[in-house]
Amino acid sequence: MAAGLAPDLRGLAGQSLGWSALALPAALLAALWATRLQHERDFVGMYGANLVVNGVLVAALLLIAFNDPSTQGLVQLGGYFLLAMGLRLGWLFWRQRARPGLAAAVIRRDETMPEIRNEAPGMQRPGLPLVADPRQRSVPTPAHLPATSVWLWAALSAGLPLALPFAARSMASSGGEGALATFNYAWKLVELPLILAIQLVATLAFPAITQAFARDAGAAGQPGADATQAVRNAFALAWTLACATAAGLLLGAPALTQLLFGWGRMGPDALARVAAWGAAGAWGLLPQALIAVALTVLATQGRMRWAAGAYALALGALLAAAGWAGGDGLRLMGALNAVLAGVALGILVALGPVVRRWLPARLMVVTGAALGMLALAQAAGALPASAGQGMPALALALAAALAMVGLGAMAGPDLRQALRR
Repeated sequence: MAAGLAPDLRGLAGQSLGWSALALPAALLAALWATRLQHERDFVGMYGANLVVNGVLVAALLLIAFNDPSTQGLVQLGGYFLLAMGLRLGWLFWRQRARPGLAAAVIRRDETMPEIRNEAPGMQRPGLPLVADPRQRSVPTPAHLPATSVWLWAALSAGLPLALPFAARSMASSGGEGALATFNYAWKLVELPLILAIQLVATLAFPAITQAFARDAGAAGQPGADATQAVRNAFALAWTLACATAAGLLLGAPALTQLLFGWGRMGPDALARVAAWGAAGAWGLLPQALIAVALTVLATQGRMRWAAGAYALALGALLAAAGWAGGDGLRLMGALNAVLAGVALGILVALGPVVRRWLPARLMVVTGAALGMLALAQAAGALPASAGQGMPALALALAAALAMVGLGAMAGPDLRQALRR
């Protein structure tokens, strides 16, 4: 998994894998509880759990740095890691107790689908739930666990996306000493906006999309106006944020790299490679924005096998490109961008013809073209400040990102409506 790792560090790496294996059950349970909080729209509880883990690990690193800064001192980090995972479980457990659970919630008659709101109490129509009699005491219906196949496809759909950057890291490690660390830092430049902006949109949109599909459930299997609007809003916001963050990375990667990683032991040449590789990986944010929302829809429809199949093919294609990439970070980022574009295309096709109504085509064309023109201007040397470091370069990157959002707002009503929601 890390072919380029120095021999004297392989023992420590093996111990790290052991600690990770011990933490796996707690991580799986935390993911399940976080999903419940997502359905309850307790986003403070969801993201607060991550802050708990990061806070414990940062404190542990500082403690190790002061007491035992040697490599062996990092062995203690495994115990702190397990402590952090346990505290995250405690946080999630407390948040679930502090909020009413959805599992015990009773759907009132007025909150059911429009098709049955005006039915007489006790009446049942084919394919629709029984209308409750308001004079009778409501009793929650026990939830049934999904079939084993549903769990299997869900696990594959969650694990295979993580396998792509994992495989790319392993391929980068063959590029020589320091190549793995350089690729890790470059991927962090891409991963930060992906998690903090794009995937956050999909997370926030998930309850709204599931509720919209539930309201439209009686429309002969076709998504109605509520579902169309919810999905279109999510696509508009995710795509615009992807274009904005990609523009910021294209122009501000050197300055951002210096700000985040320049205070350590990394030299100027390594920082330049991190910036170049991160800027190349920024293009992958666009297909990942489409993937994030499309996966939400497929999860709502219970069709995750399409996502698992697309990611499996992408992983195979990435591994097949190992000989061509040869551990070069720029080529690896290009290969990742290509396979992610293939995944996005495959998942959009799986959504069916209705996806044409869901995608804000005009917004995507306008912002995508603007991003392409920005990249061409940078390649032609028309933006010399973008190659610099410091506040001017960061200000230019921020201005480009904000301009992309403004352009998206002017391209049509989709982004404005999504922001109002």
